[in-house]
Amino acid sequence: MESIPRGKALIFVSLEKLLPEADRFASVFGQLYFDVEIHAIKSCVQMMIPLQALAQKEYPDGDEQRTCDIVDIFSESNVDPDDPDSARKCDKSFDRIPKIFVFNCCQDIVTKLSAFVKTKQRLLVFDMSLIDKNWYNKSTRTYICYTCAEATMDKPEVRIRFMQNMDQFLSRVTLSPLFMTLLENHTCAHNLIKALQEITDITAKKVFIFTEFNRDRNACNELVDFLKRSGQYHAARELELYNQWTEPLVYSQDVRLIVKKAHTFRSGASRWFVMDGAPRGRVLLFLQVPDLQNEADRFDDLFQKLFFSVDVYKNYSCDEIVDTLKTVSEGEFKKDALIVMFIGHGRDQMVQGNGASDEIHIKKLVDLFSENKYTGVNPQEPVVDREWMDGTTRTFICYACADGTASFYTGKGYTLYGQAFSHCIAEYAYDLNLTQIFNKTCDEMNRAIMQQRPELIMKNVDRELYFNPGLYKD
Repeated sequence: MESIPRGKALIFVSLEKLLPEADRFASVFGQLYFDVEIHAIKSCVQMMIPLQALAQKEYPDGDEQRTCDIVDIFSESNVDPDDPDSARKCDKSFDRIPKIFVFNCCQDIVTKLSAFVKTKQRLLVFDMSLIDKNWYNKSTRTYICYTCAEATMDKPEVRIRFMQNMDQFLSRVTLSPLFMTLLENHTCAHNLIKALQEITDITAKKVFIFTEFNRDRNACNELVDFLKRSGQYHAARELELYNQWTEPLVYSQDVRLIVKKAHTFRSGASRWFVMDGAPRGRVLLFLQVPDLQNEADRFDDLFQKLFFSVDVYKNYSCDEIVDTLKTVSEGEFKKDALIVMFIGHGRDQMVQGNGASDEIHIKKLVDLFSENKYTGVNPQEPVVDREWMDGTTRTFICYACADGTASFYTGKGYTLYGQAFSHCIAEYAYDLNLTQIFNKTCDEMNRAIMQQRPELIMKNVDRELYFNPGLYKD
């Protein structure tokens, strides 16, 4: 990303009142050295023509376009098995360069130009994964930014509606050999495939698959993928449309939160950290501000519900904190994970002990668990910490606020970060990994009146960490 111009930016606007926004983006991209074109359009045909010309590829017209169809224009290889013409590729000059698509209009994956004003805005999703994760083509080096989040199956009312229409949906599903083969690679397969094999009735098999294999967002998306890959596009689209996003969180002042239980076990292998023990591991929680007792009690209860044993230390001096952590780091550790949390004052990467003059740099605390300095912890196990680190591996560092920004209290025994992070763990740990939970926390805090910017740093993390609430290895 060093040329001038860097590349080309095409901005399509269908509402005259939004032309100032288009002009703003044109100015921004221009300052980033992009060659910018603004197209005022009234139909999708007007949008597709310049895209086709740029990609040097013919493409079918229509009154509305799926975002995947738009992205597909710049696919580097074969894409949609349902479209015999999809083997055609964009010009080779697009290979191996980043393509960025911003859809400030989408709802339920279908973009309707006539419905832009009515689109209900939800949470922001920035999907940097390969396109085949969403639309099952071969696009690569592609970023997709939505103003509304992708659909999910975690609203109770949506699931009830799906169950009520189950018979109609299942009539469109065929348990073909290809579909059943793909199902063996489903995330839930290792827990459910044996039970499925004991069912002989075809209808009963269908009911079991589409009630037990789709209890969370990712699991449902996998079924959509398998349906498409086995040629069952109508059934795939119908299942896709049943998904709905959850509403913004409503904070409780109660110490105890209800933690949603996971239905899919994500633990071990090359993709996930092992997180299946009971207890999972150990939490060392240092409470340095008495006014935040509620927050300490909440995380104590929350981590216990995640199968961690919790030790709370109150008003410790920095020397006592170091001694406590050193004792743990030098002992044998046969658990899945260690969590160290500090709730108190600090500044400039310093943790405050039991007085303003009693401070210690976070690095000195975290370095106690450096794999280069000790042998007590299995190197395959993750270490989760709240603050700063360098020189270690498999380590997550979560800041309540980034350098140079302030952290705030709610006035009810909680910090803003503690409120958001605890609720996001309780609400999303059943389906999201630690990084995704942290991103949810940032989304929640961005809606707060008093802005605070948390920060997550990961050191040599080579797997995803799922807490798997409610699930453990027998």
